Amino acid sequence: MLSSIIPPPAISLLLPYLDLASLLHLEATCRLLQEVVSDSGEYPRRFRRLKVQEDGEESNEETRNSACCKQQLIIHSHKLSRQKDFLSDHRITQNISF
Repeated sequence: MLSSIIPPPAISLLLPYLDLASLLHLEATCRLLQEVVSDSGEYPRRFRRLKVQEDGEESNEETRNSACCKQQLIIHSHKLSRQKDFLSDHRITQNISF
């Protein structure tokens, strides 16, 4: 088990380098890793960064609840993946019509 080899504080240092899907999978592996991810504040940190990029301002009221931030990040990730699929499909149809 990863947590018996690497102590939780060391794992929390690695979390910012994981993409959202990897972070979600890591959190789902066991209770200890779920607690490490939750206690690290990684989801609120990522959500604040996203809000600053989109709105240009930081809002501390929305970023206090880790579960809420996690949900908003997942929704944003799904929106981005749908947009990329649409753009990719559009380019393919343009190439086929010529």
